[in-house]
Amino acid sequence: MTNKETIQKSENPHEGHRERMRGKIENGFIGSFTDVELLEVLLFYVIKRSNTNVTAHNLLDKFGTLRDVLSADSELLKNVDGIGETSAVFFKILSEINRRIASSSGTVEKRFSSIEQIGEYFIKKFKFITEEKVMLLLLDNKNAVIDCKTIENGTVSSSVLSIRDIAKEALLANAARVVIAHNHPSGDPSPSDDDIIVTRMLRRTLGELDLDFVEHIIVADDRYMPVISYMTRISELDYGN
Repeated sequence: MTNKETIQKSENPHEGHRERMRGKIENGFIGSFTDVELLEVLLFYVIKRSNTNVTAHNLLDKFGTLRDVLSADSELLKNVDGIGETSAVFFKILSEINRRIASSSGTVEKRFSSIEQIGEYFIKKFKFITEEKVMLLLLDNKNAVIDCKTIENGTVSSSVLSIRDIAKEALLANAARVVIAHNHPSGDPSPSDDDIIVTRMLRRTLGELDLDFVEHIIVADDRYMPVISYMTRISELDYGN
């Protein structure tokens, strides 16, 4: 063995293990990998010389599941021993890829017949998104999707969300019906006071423009809350008392 070869091997003492792991993948054994092993191999491509098995354990110890690792905030990831800026960006890219795959799967038919379908649609749209966003869904008079876009990064608030801009987007798209949706990263889909205020303002403003405000959907993890339906139920209960 030459001195050069000795130096190369000493630069990455884990190379033999990495090659064996790659060999298992090439031979079709990836399905038998544990979550730790999957993360370990994934990290081969951004961490060149250290023991990524230890880092994979650190990630799962902190976040609990693969899904939570992939959707974790970049700053939190960088607090994990073994994860630097490059690895945090790598996971951010993977998170966005996963989110787009999830949001596009099962949505070939873009015509809705129920609030339940719209709720499930937005659960997929918000999957792997960890910061609060507001989305606008525009429908024609047959409930087919004209467009769905993010209109605000941050919380739903009567002082931030532009009711005028929502109305303008709907009119320019020649939409007949409007849905807005936002996520609660806290995991609780219950509407806040601001959520209810914005919903009332939208109902009034869009109604004056002959636009049907179908629903305001709040998504939290794999659950959703239709705010208009919630408000109606609360009013009925109050009336009953």
